[in-house]
Amino acid sequence: MHKIKSAPIKIALPYVILGLVYITFSDKIVDSIFRNHVAITTIQTYKGYGFILVTGIMLFLLSRHYINALKRAINDKAQSDLFYRTLIVQASDLVLLTNGAGIVKYVGPNIDRLLGYTQEEFTGVNVFDYLPKESIEPMEQLRDASLNNPGRSLKGETPARHKDGSWVWIEGNVVNRMNDPVIGGLLINIREISERKIAEEKIATSELHFKAAFEQVAVGMINFDLSGSPELINNQFVQLTGFSREHLTSLKYHELFPAQEKRIAKELFDQVVRGDATVPISRTRLLRADGTAIWVEQLLSLIRDSEGNALYVSCAVNDIDQSKKTEDELNYRTRELDTFIYRSSHDLRGPITTLIGLAEVGMHDNLEAVATEYLTNCREVAMKMEKTLDDLMAITQIKHWDPHFFEIDPNRIVEKALHNDQLTTEIEHTHLVTEVAPDGIFCSDETLFGNIVTQLLYNAIIFRRNTVEHRVYVNVSSNARSIHLTVMDNGIGIPAENLNKVFDLHFRGNESSRGSGIGLYLVKSAVEKLNGKIELESVRGGGTRVHVTIPNEKAIIPLSARATRQPEPVYA
Repeated sequence: MHKIKSAPIKIALPYVILGLVYITFSDKIVDSIFRNHVAITTIQTYKGYGFILVTGIMLFLLSRHYINALKRAINDKAQSDLFYRTLIVQASDLVLLTNGAGIVKYVGPNIDRLLGYTQEEFTGVNVFDYLPKESIEPMEQLRDASLNNPGRSLKGETPARHKDGSWVWIEGNVVNRMNDPVIGGLLINIREISERKIAEEKIATSELHFKAAFEQVAVGMINFDLSGSPELINNQFVQLTGFSREHLTSLKYHELFPAQEKRIAKELFDQVVRGDATVPISRTRLLRADGTAIWVEQLLSLIRDSEGNALYVSCAVNDIDQSKKTEDELNYRTRELDTFIYRSSHDLRGPITTLIGLAEVGMHDNLEAVATEYLTNCREVAMKMEKTLDDLMAITQIKHWDPHFFEIDPNRIVEKALHNDQLTTEIEHTHLVTEVAPDGIFCSDETLFGNIVTQLLYNAIIFRRNTVEHRVYVNVSSNARSIHLTVMDNGIGIPAENLNKVFDLHFRGNESSRGSGIGLYLVKSAVEKLNGKIELESVRGGGTRVHVTIPNEKAIIPLSARATRQPEPVYA
């Protein structure tokens, strides 16, 4: 552009210099060569023609050079204007120029994309007419601050009315360029922030819901940083401990517990932070402001961000002090009841054993039929009482029994169950078939398994029908994973409506039952203690089938599943 401005001088100056040099030296040359005035005049005429020709050519070349330079300058300016106009149109920011009153002097062409107006529609308007009433005063304050601070960039945000009537959130940076002779106004860069405001509102709503849930949840909540210092505490936790928030904030996690439990608490917290805690739920005692300690159930959770980085540890604390006291009281009463049953059984066993012995002696010494019948009845009643006492003692024994697993002999267990004084008479009238897989490996608790066999055999033999030959079938088999026990009989059976009740304590499956209602309850208790399962099938007057499956613990020789099971006979 500087070259274009100096072009007239650069054209005129060579012309003047060339003219002066030509006239001065050409005249001297002509005068020195020619003496004839006519010749001189003729030569001067041709000299003038030559001067005009040479200077014309020079002027042509100089003019063409500078005209081309001017064209290039104009083209470069047009390209530059197009470049900057494209930037302004495509840019996300909108350029706005206003005077001190807010009247728009210039607006960028991307006003259409931002607010839907054309440049012509928005030029000359007052920007405050496009703001909601609640935003006018804050924006006027921002304008006044900018007018009082020339050159300083100030930021503000507000909704602005779109041409379609909707509201668009915008953010603007205002710079006072009133003293700039080119700009002469308030220069504002505006960008849309609607999506950001929506995201901020969602985050704010989410935080509000979190705080509401955190404060209103029925359990105590406290969040710790990874070093164990409290960051957020809800009212329930404050009320639970009785400490003030300020005091709780000054404590580390492990300092919330009694002295004898601080070390365990610290180790648990460190495990949770490292991600090593497999069971972060625990029962412990929590200190209170009055110096007492209450029982609580706590859950520690390591909270991570979306990338898996640890953020903080959340602790939920539930007051179980009263339920713990109730539980302890219940356990104490249960132990008392177990002790009472055990001692009562022992105290009653002596007199009952004596009564049975006296009845047997009387039956042999007194030959009178009536006396023998009475003594026989006394003996049966006493033996029934003895069986009830045995069952009561077994309930306590099974409840507190700690299983010990060894290889067992099912044949020996069945034989021991059959050598029962209470079954002596009944076995004589029972066709008993026992089948034990000869190549099976049986590993379980002998006491519990023996109790299962004894109770099932007793029920199968006792509950008989007098109208048919009584038959009982026992099968024991095993594989690598489980032991199977099946006991079947063709006795009186159980009504269908009672099948789901027979395992309840003191429930009798048949109105003619002579049992105490404890036997099947004991079977179920022993099976559950061994983590097994029991299946029962029965029809009134058509017999009963009981199948028990228990784990084969520490089996040595793996056997194919159910390979040793024998076919089970069907009894009518």
